Amino acid sequence: MNERRYERYAINDTENEKAKIVVIIEGTPVHVVNFSLGGLYVFSEKYFPEGAMVNLSIELEQKDEMKLMGRVVRASSVMNGASWGIAFDLTRTYSVKQGPERRRHPRQSPETKLPKTTKLRTGLKT
Repeated sequence: MNERRYERYAINDTENEKAKIVVIIEGTPVHVVNFSLGGLYVFSEKYFPEGAMVNLSIELEQKDEMKLMGRVVRASSVMNGASWGIAFDLTRTYSVKQGPERRRHPRQSPETKLPKTTKLRTGLKT
């Protein structure tokens, strides 16, 4: 069973182009497959060995940039050897604060009970 500590978020090409997210690792642009609070999984033309510490730059909309350090935790050949699938752990280089479990807003919950003072119209007036 493949348990993850943090929820993963997929990035598809269409959304990636709309948001103009660019990730560069040690000067090499990479394709982000998914990300979480704990790390990234990317496809890269350049190989990074397991255990290596690398510099990452994440550029958002060509306006904002985050610079991080990451440790390679997994690297394997993908796409018939045309690229490398590489997982990076980012949790050692910054403080992670994960939000609470998602909860429904009370108005969206089917269990919501209306106050007794509320009068509902149950039929049409004729």
